[in-house]
This record gives sequence, C-alpha cells and structure tokens, in this order.
Amino acid sequence: MRRLTRREYNNTIEDLLGDTSRPADAFDPDPTAAGFDNQVSLLTVSTSRARQYFLAAERLAQAAKLEQLSSCLPNVSSEQTCAEQFAQKLGQRAFRRPVEDAELAILIKVFAVARQGGDYETGLRQLLKALLVMPAFLYRLDVSPSSSAEPGPSRLGQYQLANRLSYTFLQSMPDDELFAAAAAQELTTPEQIASHVTRLTQSQRARLMSQDFYERWLGLGELNKLSKSAALFPAFDDEIRAALQSELQEFLQHSLWTEGGALASFFSASYGFRNSRLSSHYGDSAASGDALTLTMLSPERSAGILTTGGLMALLSTPEHTDPVRRGKFIRERFLCQVVPPPPPGVSAAFPEFEPGVTTRQRFATHQNDPVCAGCHSVMDGIGLGFENFDAVGVYRASENGSPVDASGQLVSSDIDGPFVGVRALAEKLATSQMVRDCMLASWFRFVAGREAGEGDAGTLAALRPVLLSAAQRSMLEALSQTPAYLSRRQEEAP
Repeated sequence: MRRLTRREYNNTIEDLLGDTSRPADAFDPDPTAAGFDNQVSLLTVSTSRARQYFLAAERLAQAAKLEQLSSCLPNVSSEQTCAEQFAQKLGQRAFRRPVEDAELAILIKVFAVARQGGDYETGLRQLLKALLVMPAFLYRLDVSPSSSAEPGPSRLGQYQLANRLSYTFLQSMPDDELFAAAAAQELTTPEQIASHVTRLTQSQRARLMSQDFYERWLGLGELNKLSKSAALFPAFDDEIRAALQSELQEFLQHSLWTEGGALASFFSASYGFRNSRLSSHYGDSAASGDALTLTMLSPERSAGILTTGGLMALLSTPEHTDPVRRGKFIRERFLCQVVPPPPPGVSAAFPEFEPGVTTRQRFATHQNDPVCAGCHSVMDGIGLGFENFDAVGVYRASENGSPVDASGQLVSSDIDGPFVGVRALAEKLATSQMVRDCMLASWFRFVAGREAGEGDAGTLAALRPVLLSAAQRSMLEALSQTPAYLSRRQEEAP
C-alpha cells in the first residue's frame, strides 16, 4: 500500500475526470524525509486528510461532466444497468484494475440509496463521490483485495506492474496503452516492459517527474521565492528570478533526456540556456530574444549544474556568497554525507562583513577556531572554490578590489585533494564513486518511496555499472527491469 501524494492525486484526477482544478493543492502538505515527499512510511491518513478527501470528492463529483464519463442513456428500467456500467468502466480506471464484485456491490448500493432521494444523476454523482474515497483509488495497491499473497517475493500482476510503471514515470494512473497491455498480458517480457518505458519517458509528464526529483534531491524548490538585496543587486527582480529557475530546469531536462544524464555532462558541461534577459544578467552577449536557447559557454566560466546562476544564487545570502552553504550542499547532496549542526552554545552566525575584506578572509576565522574547524573543514574548503561566482551567480574575477582566490580542498571523500575553481571541482565529482552511489541511492529512494535497505544491495550493485557507463536515463530504464521493481514482498511496510 502506498498512498497517493498530492502531486499524484492531482495528476490522477486530471487523467480520470479531465478536471484540472488541482484539488490536492489545498490538502495538508505531505511530510518529507531527506527532502522527498513520497516516502511510504510517512504517507499516513490523518483525520484532517480524511476530511479533505471527502470534501474534495464532494466537489469533484458535483463538478464532473457525467455525459463525458458515461455513454449509457438509461430509462426507468435500465438505470441500475447503466449505473453498473458506469461503476465498472470508471472504477477500472480509478482503481487501475478491474473492479471486484464486492467493490461493485458497495458502489451500486450507494447509487441506489442516493437515487431514492433524488434523480439518476444524483445517484451517479454519489457513486462517483464514494469511488473517490475508496482505498483502491487513494492508494497504490500491489495486490487486489481478494488476493491471498504468500509471504516472500512474488511478481507483480499485470495491472499492478502497469500501475508501478505509470506512477514511476508519469506520476499518474496508467494511460490507455498500459491498460490495454495489462488486459492482454503484454507486460511480461523484458522487451515488452522496455518498450513501454521508452514510450513513457518521451512524454511531458516524464519531464515533470524528473524535475520533481531534482528539485527534491537538490533542494531547488526555494528558488522561486528567492530575494536579494535591492541595494547590492537592483536588477534582481521577479523576471530574472523566473528566468534563472527556467534556465536551471532546462539544463536538467536537457542533461537527462537529451544527453542521458552522464555525470561528466551533469557536472562539467560547457553549455547553458540563455535569452537576452539572462545574457544581460550574466554580462555577456551569448543570446538574444526572449526564448531560452541552448548556448555554448566559456569552459573557464561554466561547469554544468554547478555554475547555473539559480543554484549559485540559492546557495548565497541576500547580500553575499556563502561558502558554508555551498560546501554543505556539495557534501550532503552529492556525497550523501550529513554535516552535524553546530555544538550547543556555538554561534552559527556568519563572520561580520567588513569593507575591503574578501569572503575568504572573513571565513578564515572558522579554520582558526578549533571548536569550529572540525565541521567547517569539510564545508568551507569546498565552498570557497565557488568564489568566482557572486551571490546572484555572475562570474567575477575580483572581490573588493582583490583578485578572487578560488582554491579549495576536498577531504573525507574518495576524491580528496586540492582544486582551483569550480571546473576542477566538477571534474573531481564526475569521477567519484561516492557521488555515483549517492545519486543512485537518491533515485532509488525517489522511485521506491523508501531508503534502500540491506535487501536492496543486489539491485544497487546491478545498477551501479549502468550509471557509470550509460548515465542516469539508462539507469532508470534498467531499474524497471530489476526483480526488486517487478516484484512485491508480503512483509513490505504499508
């Protein structure tokens, strides 16, 4: 059992009813773990959420265009027959599998009671409301209610596999092709599954899925609310913030779906997406016009995702660069190492800014204080390597009249050693096994809805060489062929 997230609920409602009102946006936020809001163990149903489901079902049922959902035109003697057809047809799509007899009986009873106090349409709307609050709609179920699953691993049924594929790549219910394949028992061979994965990954919904993953893995969701000092950065307005967000999204989509998501490109690509507004922001003439276009950039001033203006701005304060935040980001997001909070009684305030003093000079106090040096040595040494990029992501060669010193140091990793500048850091990260393992673990957590455990070691071992040789997209495709993905276990947590 895996409850639909708010995003999955909205997408499913849109595909089921054609309703684009996004009712789940009004639900309580889904709890998160490691930034992900789709973790199975946290997707419980509180009293508040249950009430929200009932209210949403009521509104959706009243707004539904029944003539588009049912082609049966009843007379007095055939109303129940039409209601049964409605329940079976819409129920199969809502439950993502054929409706069972016990479920059909409940739905028809709801219809009959409502029909006694109203007309045929009233009965259908109450039936629809009941359907939208049943567990088979609200949860992704790996078994049907009448199944008697044996303990231990067992292969998913055809409809359950269609469901898993669809929610993995589309974050929504299966489309017509997947439903047809499940009904015809054509989700059996590796070739059949691979064919659907290829098809699904070509859709716009797959782009939105990967955008969701990157925003949660990398903590990019705050970019749309970012603000900067009006005195220091007067040109940083809503338009440039939106452009920086679009630039980052376009880079990630192109890197994954066009280039396959190889780490070398992800970290070291010498291209970006520019329009005239962004070129003006960056102080170059790389692009013109309003549309974002793929633009080749100077290798000395670009290094894949690491030098996108949106990321650099996000990892800064409103006034200045933030070596601590930038180093912590690399440590936690790409190396999967948790940096502990400051010890009790130790101030986390930044060193005070003084005119004419560089950021490197300000943060030298961290290394000189033995209480601070232990933790800051794993962050500041990385973050100071980004000093060529200011608090809004613009390249700079000097700071406060002094040449920028972008030297850095990596420790406690498999790529330890000095580096100078972000490109040198990017090239180190692209060769790191720790980075590959971190990326793999993050994708697994997003797809599986849980952290990998001891029983997943074989799956991760099989995917590791795929990520190394063929990158993220191939790794995702390979994941859909693993026994862990194609099977369920009776002892899995709900």
